[in-house]
Amino acid sequence: LTGDLVAVWTYRQDVDWRGRTALFIPRIEILGRHVRATEGPALPEGPVRGAQLTLLSPLALSGVDPRERPGALLMGLLARVEALARWHDATLGETVDHKALGTLSRELVYDWRDTVPVRWARGSKRQDLELTMRGLVGELEITAPEPFGSDVLSLLAIGERCRFGADVAFGCGRYALTFL
Repeated sequence: LTGDLVAVWTYRQDVDWRGRTALFIPRIEILGRHVRATEGPALPEGPVRGAQLTLLSPLALSGVDPRERPGALLMGLLARVEALARWHDATLGETVDHKALGTLSRELVYDWRDTVPVRWARGSKRQDLELTMRGLVGELEITAPEPFGSDVLSLLAIGERCRFGADVAFGCGRYALTFL
């Protein structure tokens, strides 16, 4: 490859859209779209002062044991749901008060039950790389002195579908939710 062609090829994110090299990918054309509406998570009626999360896959937080900083779980879930909303050209915007939720997440009572730390390895045979992963399985009960607001209820219910904590791309952070 010549110097000019390498610069163009790298500039276009390693894809030669003009077909000047062996790595030619034709322009992608969308032939149709389909949107399917589904029911959202069911929320309980009446006041709810707690939730039980049964961890179905290991729960991980980047670099820390989730039991040490449980308030970060709720704020991390909020950030994840907000990012997923942006991906779909939506926002939580004025629906959730981030500052109030941050304060609330520090005031909630987190009761861990039957927790078991787990470790496993993942890696790449091609790169001859192995990474040790760790997480926590068990149950987490979250309670509050005042009934949960609709923002917390909705956030926990959505989190049951999109997971929380770190390493969700590797299957971590899945839970079953029961409102108390």
